Amino acid sequence: MTAWNSFSVLEYYVSAFVRALERFAVVLEIIEDYALDIPSIWDYMGEILEPMIEDIETPFKLLKEVLEPCIPSEKAGTLVSSILHCAAKPKGTIKLGEVWRESGLQWTDIIGTDRNVAEFIEKHKLEFTVSPTKFSPQIQMSMEEMKKHLLNLLEKNAELEEVFDWVDVNVSDTGDPTFIRALVTAVLESCSGTASELNTSKLISKIPLISRYVSTNEKLQLQALYAVQSLMSQLGHPSGLLHQIFDVLYDDDVISDESFKEWEESDDPNEVEGKGVAVHSVKSFFTWLRDTEEETDEMNSVLKGNIVGGRYAELINT
Repeated sequence: MTAWNSFSVLEYYVSAFVRALERFAVVLEIIEDYALDIPSIWDYMGEILEPMIEDIETPFKLLKEVLEPCIPSEKAGTLVSSILHCAAKPKGTIKLGEVWRESGLQWTDIIGTDRNVAEFIEKHKLEFTVSPTKFSPQIQMSMEEMKKHLLNLLEKNAELEEVFDWVDVNVSDTGDPTFIRALVTAVLESCSGTASELNTSKLISKIPLISRYVSTNEKLQLQALYAVQSLMSQLGHPSGLLHQIFDVLYDDDVISDESFKEWEESDDPNEVEGKGVAVHSVKSFFTWLRDTEEETDEMNSVLKGNIVGGRYAELINT
């Protein structure tokens, strides 16, 4: 690419960004009117704007520029609060709070000097922006102790970022199978209760906790499945419960097809308790999984054949 072309591309993106800012300024003018009928519009805006504080080196400087048309005001503060809480969901508040404090940005810059900053911070749960999140010092814990602490947080309906913060402070190795098992067990227990009936919507809301720590690591995904198996055994294999859990873990892309199959085929002598009953209870899940895989393979084969055939036709016609 020539220097001139590079400049043209840069000019295009800069002008597009400027146009976007101009249009967004219009949105800022009317957002409070919409908020009367759609209170969750603040959360929607937070989700839209959150990437801008994730992908650049000086995020809050840009954020202040974007919100310039409505700064200072309560409206700007509410928007920034929504953005920060969206950013904290997958990461926790500890690092986010550090970045905010290092930016030098003050809440008076956002909401103005004529408003009660302490009251605003308390109302929107933004204490992490003014002082480090406080937890007890890290100590070595057993799986049962970790599960107890996590379950306590989950049962009091702590925000996901609060759980992430606790883990950041108290767990030295989040890739340790002991931690993964404690986390998965705590999440499931908080969503099933004593009746062993799964609250599916509650589990879906807590899925980011598991996703963050097992990520694409299939060894940790397998540990997560062993934790599910162990809990089912403790509960006496309630009818349909394991299938429901597997459906959520699959639909939300927490566990890969390969990890599910590895669990099904595993003969690890340390994981035999309840394994046979568990596998039998989800036979239909694995039948469906294999059928889906075969259909995907067939579609890919047809698509590949069409592409190759098209290229062959092109060669014949040239």
